[in-house]
Formats: sequence, C-alpha cells, structure tokens
Amino acid sequence: MASVRTRLWFGNDKAVEAANFYAEHVPNSAVTRVSTVRPDPARARC
Repeated sequence: MASVRTRLWFGNDKAVEAANFYAEHVPNSAVTRVSTVRPDPARARC
C-alpha cells in the first residue's frame, strides 16, 4: 500500500491540536513531527 504524507499549515496557535484531531479520525495515521516557524521581525516591517 502507498504511503501518504500530508503537510498541514495553520496560521494560529491551534495547529498541533488540529493535526492531532485529523490523525485521530484517519485510520492508521499519526502526527510524527511538528515544526514551528516564527515570523522574521526584519520582514515584518515591510
């Protein structure tokens, strides 16, 4: 069976909660890694 790797992007503080919610409802799925990207303050001034 083929493997599927999904990447979810959220613009709020509920990303991990949402990813876990999806994993609970998709058979044989799991959240294996979470990456957090912070905005670059130098670019925020543009």
